[in-house]
Amino acid sequence: MKNVFTPEIYQVFSQDELKDIFNGGWWASKKGLISEQDLYDVFAECAAHLEYFDFSHKTSDQPIINYMMLKRIKRRFNIVRRPGKAPGSWAGTSHFHREGDKLIDPNVNQPLEYLHWAGIRIQPGCPYWDIWEHYRYLGEAKPNYYPQKTDRKKSLGRKFIDKVKKIAGQIKKIYSN
Repeated sequence: MKNVFTPEIYQVFSQDELKDIFNGGWWASKKGLISEQDLYDVFAECAAHLEYFDFSHKTSDQPIINYMMLKRIKRRFNIVRRPGKAPGSWAGTSHFHREGDKLIDPNVNQPLEYLHWAGIRIQPGCPYWDIWEHYRYLGEAKPNYYPQKTDRKKSLGRKFIDKVKKIAGQIKKIYSN
């Protein structure tokens, strides 16, 4: 919940429902699961209720994606909460043990099924960079050079947030007249 939703979200979802959301991007990537109209409807809801979202830590689109998954996907599965416990997954975790190109979570003595870099820019020097690079270029040549950062255009997430804020302003203007 931290850096995603504010306590006002409990007006919409229960604590149990909020525990269901995990890897919202995976659900969002499923072709045909979310229609274009669903997107417009969710954007309008989000714009009308900015008080549900915590953007104070420069969060990108994750709160909106999570909200959409909770509203539109009724049958969800949080793999971290499965029976028998699951290994950790966040790349910011430093206690994983390495076995070759695999990471083991010693808390449950299981290999990680994936590594999640939420809030971490994947670039040389980031946590577990060598493992990311190994699997990213598995079966193909690794580049000898990685370009340095340059002035970036707005990210898709930033464009998304700006659009939601614009829609919120338009909706507020309509209702205030």
